[in-house]
This record gives sequence, C-alpha cells and structure tokens, in this order.
Amino acid sequence: KISLNRAKVRVAADLSSEGIVDIEREQAAEKVLADQALKQFEVELGLVTPETAGVADEAKQLGAAKQTEAL
Repeated sequence: KISLNRAKVRVAADLSSEGIVDIEREQAAEKVLADQALKQFEVELGLVTPETAGVADEAKQLGAAKQTEAL
C-alpha cells in the first residue's frame, strides 16, 4: 500500500510540473510584452530617444500629399 501511495505521489508531481512550465512560459511572454510597452511609452513621452532605447523609429504618415498647382 505504501508503494502504491508513492506511485500516486510521483504521478501527481509529474502532472503538476507540466502546468508549471506553461505558467512560466506565459509569465515570460507577458514580461517581454510589458518591457516593450514601457520602452514605447518612454519614447512617446520623450524620456529616451529611439536610438538609446533600442526601438526602431516608425515612419509617420500624415495623409495624402497635396500637390500645389503653378499659377
């Protein structure tokens, strides 16, 4: 009976470690996204420049270009 209980504990421990790996992976992904959002926020506020933050500067689009006609 003791051996059976030990086997049950081993199986439970093995199954629980699989869930921990998934949680750790999700937490790592959330941390990366949070760091990226923080860097972008700092750049938008002007606290750091895109060059020092390691963020690629995005091309701004102001709309369609208007052509002036010669009189």
